[in-house]
Amino acid sequence: MRALALGFTCLATVAMADVWEVGRFGVSIELPDEHEGRDLVWRADPPPANADGQRFRVDGTGISVAAYGGYMVENSFERTVEAARVFAEQDGSTVTYRASGEGWAVLSGRRADGTVYYHRLALAPDCEGQEIIANVMIEREPGERWFDTLTGPIAKSLGGCAE
Repeated sequence: MRALALGFTCLATVAMADVWEVGRFGVSIELPDEHEGRDLVWRADPPPANADGQRFRVDGTGISVAAYGGYMVENSFERTVEAARVFAEQDGSTVTYRASGEGWAVLSGRRADGTVYYHRLALAPDCEGQEIIANVMIEREPGERWFDTLTGPIAKSLGGCAE
């Protein structure tokens, strides 16, 4: 589902954003149409076979945003976040930043190829009202620093079904 929504404000003004609801969990994310005079044209990758979410790429850049849902590891948010950290490190990534609060956590760092990533996990309802983990994975090439001011607003727009 793609619906138009009012934009948000951060360090830079974003005029409009598209709200995307993706995958069988109904995870939602807002993707801005422009940033500091630059039009952002988002292209969706083919959805994965398990229909857990969707990855979007900004045309002409090394930027991608993936929104997806999943179940908790052993019914524990903390264990799920720890499993995500361990997976990232086993995959050759470094975790250089961690933060968390009630019902959310962030892991950020660099992939082995130098790609910068930002992974936000949040407790959210799926479309049946069950608690799931909503995820957004934002990745950019090292030279795409201009996108950093959008990372927070995009990550904070992460929600569950009908939020």
